[in-house]
Amino acid sequence: MPPPRKRSHLIREVSTFSGFINFLTDFLPLLGKDKSLKRKGQSGVQDDINIFLKRTYSPIHLFSYSPHKRPAFTLAEVLITLGIIGVVAAMTMPSVIGHYKRQETLSRLKKAYTTINQALKLSETENGEYVYWDTSYSLGPKAYIEKYWLPYFNVLKVCNTHSECGYENNQPYTYMNGQKADNTLTYQILRIPFITTDGILYSISVRAGNDATKDSSIFIDINGSKGPNIIGKDYFIFTRVAGKGILPQCYEKSKRDIDADCSSTGKGNCCAQRIIMNGWQFPKDYPY
Repeated sequence: MPPPRKRSHLIREVSTFSGFINFLTDFLPLLGKDKSLKRKGQSGVQDDINIFLKRTYSPIHLFSYSPHKRPAFTLAEVLITLGIIGVVAAMTMPSVIGHYKRQETLSRLKKAYTTINQALKLSETENGEYVYWDTSYSLGPKAYIEKYWLPYFNVLKVCNTHSECGYENNQPYTYMNGQKADNTLTYQILRIPFITTDGILYSISVRAGNDATKDSSIFIDINGSKGPNIIGKDYFIFTRVAGKGILPQCYEKSKRDIDADCSSTGKGNCCAQRIIMNGWQFPKDYPY
């Protein structure tokens, strides 16, 4: 004789391994208590089966099912939790963002320093040592960078004017101490900057002052026209040194003088040297 319909339905429900486990857990104790079943009667047993069959058996319920109703989170509890998460995020995000920006500054500064030294070496390989190059007086600033510098960079744009490189004016920089810097971005007879494909601006000086002084300075803006345009934060100064390549400005100064300049009360001209002296890391008291 085939089993009753309800029993066959019950067998289908316990066809999974987890259902079988739950079946044994719930019903073996009942089956072992004949007297309680008799007292309960046919309708009482059927009620237990109906409750049992309402359960959905899955691998999740093997560990998570409870015959008792689980209370859910109230709206107030959810809102309080979200509020706590928001407060924690508001407290930690500025620190996280600040750390990211500092690391990005160090990474781009190191990349720029490596790139320009490699460009110098490549140019010396083809054009002879730097000390024997034609001067800008004989070639002119534009011809000078076109011959000795531009072929060894991935140049995106040469800036004949400040606006061509996205700057609002020709003196866009400030010192660390907040005073306006007198560094001129473009000046046809002094320097002609250019931007590489990675967004870094290089400005290689050939003359200074009244056009009568030779200048070996190199100015690097690691993020182009983007802010903050502060010397020592995104704008750094280097110099060409015969026989030594390109070194950060102030390389020959004492640590005391370097620290004094690269501070919240200084100009920031020596900041590249201070970072390099500290193993390409910001000192703890760096005025970033």
